Amino acid sequence: MASLLIWLVDDNRDYLESTRDSLLLNEQVSEVICFKSSTEVTWAIEHDNELPDAILLDISMESKTAGIAAARQIKQRCPDVKILMLTAHDKNTDYGLLSFMAGADGFLSKDLPIDAVMESVLESLSGHVDIPASVAQQILENYKNIHHSINLILSKNDVYLVELSKVIKDVLPELTPTESRILAMNIQNPDKTDHEIADFAHVSVHTIHRHQANIKDKYELSSKVAVILDVLTKLLQLYYPEDKKV
Repeated sequence: MASLLIWLVDDNRDYLESTRDSLLLNEQVSEVICFKSSTEVTWAIEHDNELPDAILLDISMESKTAGIAAARQIKQRCPDVKILMLTAHDKNTDYGLLSFMAGADGFLSKDLPIDAVMESVLESLSGHVDIPASVAQQILENYKNIHHSINLILSKNDVYLVELSKVIKDVLPELTPTESRILAMNIQNPDKTDHEIADFAHVSVHTIHRHQANIKDKYELSSKVAVILDVLTKLLQLYYPEDKKV
């Protein structure tokens, strides 16, 4: 039985109509609602009573990254809605990285066959994040930079005897001590899952999720990667001002 509600956002009318018609041929799709701009879809996410299961969202509309800004707003308001970015520039890893930092669940080329698009939609609904290999490599490089940045911060200021969580609390006073500690564990161990961090901290994974959500809300960021990079940027600006790029 068809049950999926998909929102499709693109400023190209021909692409919008042809993709909508193709999606509706899938027996699992009950309805496709089309929007022509990021402004339309962000308004709808705030006012519509029925939220979509997934949003296929073009990156470049009113501006080159309007879709990314819209994804961030949508994820802040409705974190459970799956967002897959559509792009004609799938080789541009910067767009991919920015999309995932905004909380996107996928990064798809507009040239993909509709069956592959639907496969990505269904995988996102099961919790899978569709990251192209080139974008994954760039994220890995950012994680390497994270460790390098930590070493710069600690060696620059001789604070290696001080827990990173205390340094974070000084830089980000809005965080509680527990939030600072959990964020420090995320920064020190960016490859660990929330379950692994919960085991290490001797708390439930629900507690970790609650603190992660509080941290994201306080800094209006949509993903763990975005939080880590934002915090490291602030740390570097304070402790290593001649090198402000993470």
